[in-house]
Amino acid sequence: IYFSSANYYGVPGRVPVEETDPPNPRTPYDYSKVVGERFAESYYVHNGLPVVVLRPWKAFGEYEPENKVVPRFVRACLRNEPIPLYNGGRDVTDPYHVENLCYAVELCLLREEAVGEVFNVGTGGRVSIRDLAELIKRLTSSSSELKLLPPRTEQEATPQVSIPSIEKIKTKLGYTPRVTLEEGLKRVIKYVKETMREG
Repeated sequence: IYFSSANYYGVPGRVPVEETDPPNPRTPYDYSKVVGERFAESYYVHNGLPVVVLRPWKAFGEYEPENKVVPRFVRACLRNEPIPLYNGGRDVTDPYHVENLCYAVELCLLREEAVGEVFNVGTGGRVSIRDLAELIKRLTSSSSELKLLPPRTEQEATPQVSIPSIEKIKTKLGYTPRVTLEEGLKRVIKYVKETMREG
């Protein structure tokens, strides 16, 4: 399995994004995913290597680095600290618990019809960064202030909306997300509380 990324699409021309939509890379990381997919495809076509490409959206989980969005927001809320939201937190994406991604990987390993295919992985949900912060604030009963700040760059000034279509993986492999956004956040909150007590 080659782990590509939603960054393959860069700033998508439409949403929800389908696997047949063209790449639109902007950063070196985006380009690395496009090139990586081409390598994987080449090994499949020319060498018969059974390859599956996954393009995951914003997976989060208990052991994610502290500087990532979900654990950063959770820690701020548990400490009742302000949460900075650049450009008002208007970017929209599809955050989901990593167990859903693990389930997609399991299906790809077990189902022969996955070989040679590319699949988006997510839930198909639409959540703005501001709404995500509000939800974490509610789940932690926090008094944190959401600080709506101006964009840091010209590029950041335009809200990015990136939502996957997951129809292909649902239809072809029978994938259905197992963990809701709220349940996933509760798991992370529990984990962060425990690590903060230990620290």
